[in-house]
Amino acid sequence: MQKEERIYLEHIVECIDSVKQYTDEIGTLEKMLVSPLYEDAILRRIHVMSESMLRLEEGTKQAMPEIPWKAIKNFRNLIVHGYLEVDMNKVWQLLTHDLPVLKKAVQRVLEEKYNGK
Repeated sequence: MQKEERIYLEHIVECIDSVKQYTDEIGTLEKMLVSPLYEDAILRRIHVMSESMLRLEEGTKQAMPEIPWKAIKNFRNLIVHGYLEVDMNKVWQLLTHDLPVLKKAVQRVLEEKYNGK
């Protein structure tokens, strides 16, 4: 599972980087709300990122206590099953405030477990 887990961690970082690129291109929540293309791309990346996050081993999750694991699972379920109820204001908050914290935590675990490789 070690090899797979490393792939999941790297995938999480890749998704965060993609979302960051999208948000840098659009710049504001208002522009995202009038761009279904960006909105769809962002939600899709968050969805697949959360799938990788949920596949991490419990020990790895425990090494990142700053991450709200239950909230991630709930948000993933909302995107997948309750997509008409997604509050894009909350998504923007996640993009601009929560994802940088997540990226830092995942990079730390990658460095600790795999020496940055």
